[in-house]
Amino acid sequence: MDNTNDIDNFLLLLKKLKNLNDLETIFTVIDFLYLYDKNKFKFLSKLKLLNNFIIVKNILTTISFYPKENWEDALSQSQIKSKLWLIDELKKLNLKFDLVYNLASWYNILALFLSEYLNVKKVKSFDKDPNVLNVSDRMIHHRLIDNFNYKTTIMDIFDINYSCHNYKTTRCQLDGIIKEFEITNESPDLIINCSCEHLNYEKWLQLIPKDKIVILQNNNAFNFSDHINCVNNLQEFVTKCDLSEIYYQGTLHLQNYDRFMIIGTT
Repeated sequence: MDNTNDIDNFLLLLKKLKNLNDLETIFTVIDFLYLYDKNKFKFLSKLKLLNNFIIVKNILTTISFYPKENWEDALSQSQIKSKLWLIDELKKLNLKFDLVYNLASWYNILALFLSEYLNVKKVKSFDKDPNVLNVSDRMIHHRLIDNFNYKTTIMDIFDINYSCHNYKTTRCQLDGIIKEFEITNESPDLIINCSCEHLNYEKWLQLIPKDKIVILQNNNAFNFSDHINCVNNLQEFVTKCDLSEIYYQGTLHLQNYDRFMIIGTT
């Protein structure tokens, strides 16, 4: 959506959508848009996979602030289904945790799901790309005011101390000034890494203390250049992760590839 007029018209449309006050009306409008131009509005149609008004409204609001981001990929059916799968399986296990570290968090859609589907009290998200910071924080803006219980920090996940993390994060004040805040003595109860295909996760797992609960996802989509560490199947992923205890392992069959997930302790 590079044309300036297209973007302006799209923003006007999003403003109207996000001001609607119920999901049924929003989805009805999205249906009409999809019929009008399937290519342009295909990614919006994937919001119908969600059944939570706050989630849909937050996503629409974030898109209206940052319309040039890669929403076609972030809101693809595969991305959304993979996150909903994680939420469903985590809910079934009834694990106890207070603080979640959401790693390689991108636009922070998973943190939004954790907030609204599971009512998780504290989610700290980390991504090494500075360009996603404002988008990520906007996605969970309604939680930011709550004493940094939800916050994105730009940091390489290999630089995190998962036993006792001391780090600095930033927030843009109402006056537009960026202020830095220090967070001390954090120790996550649950660590989520849904991007194992993008990194040397075997080496990364060595940084995690014993008995930490982790959720890990990988896939067999070898055809993407940035997928440097895919696996062929679930058993290969389980073997490489070498967790001490596994609570759940499974495969999600998507349109073009399979996604694998493990929930367990290091």
